Amino acid sequence: MKASLTVFLLMTTIFRGIAQHAYFPDNGRIVYEKTVNMHASIRSVSNNPVDLAKELDAYRQLNPQFIKKTAELFFFNQETLYIPEQASVTQTGLLQDAAVIRQPNTVYSDLNHQVRTTQKTLFEETLLLNENMEHIKWKITDEERTIAGYNCIRANGLLWDSVYVVAFYAEQIPISGGPESFNGLPGMILGLALPDEHVSWFATAIEVNVVKAGAIKPPNKGEIIQREAISAKLAKLFPNNLLIYREMLKLFLL
Repeated sequence: MKASLTVFLLMTTIFRGIAQHAYFPDNGRIVYEKTVNMHASIRSVSNNPVDLAKELDAYRQLNPQFIKKTAELFFFNQETLYIPEQASVTQTGLLQDAAVIRQPNTVYSDLNHQVRTTQKTLFEETLLLNENMEHIKWKITDEERTIAGYNCIRANGLLWDSVYVVAFYAEQIPISGGPESFNGLPGMILGLALPDEHVSWFATAIEVNVVKAGAIKPPNKGEIIQREAISAKLAKLFPNNLLIYREMLKLFLL
């Protein structure tokens, strides 16, 4: 009995020591790899009644199935800044200007006040959108996986009651942020997938204690605009193709 009590007290002391030395960073830099399955995206488009069969087949012939891009997320306390790679696009044909490839969004998020500023590149235009954060309906699961060395928990979400989201968040980074405009979980989102859109973001590298106070600021270049105006601009660009208009609108507003 005394031996069991001694072991119990010893283990309690060890776990307390681990808890006291557990490290929860409040600032850092995360590199994400964004992957788009373009062939799957094209298949979903080709199931629509719009006759784009020849153009879609030509795209599959000339371009790779998976397009990969990188992006960086800087965080300090409850502020984040997501900056996508703006490398030249090598795709050809119908979808060479697709938003899912171009990565049009630079996103500043103030998680304390639940507001964000998004700088959007709409072809040749630079736009600024200031708005409240949207609510994602999350359901946390028991599934776990390791991403970039951090243990992550899976959550399933629903945005706009129609966009299904799968996220993996790290409680060890206690900031409710993530790539693009996705947030709202009790830890940083290190893995994110939109299965119906055939796109995912996964962290590949994380550095902590590399961001100084005051370094994170919202973008300030561009025409200030509302969501309704973005919809109107896209409608003018695709007046005869409702399918492409809807797909572009969804991707530009995510």
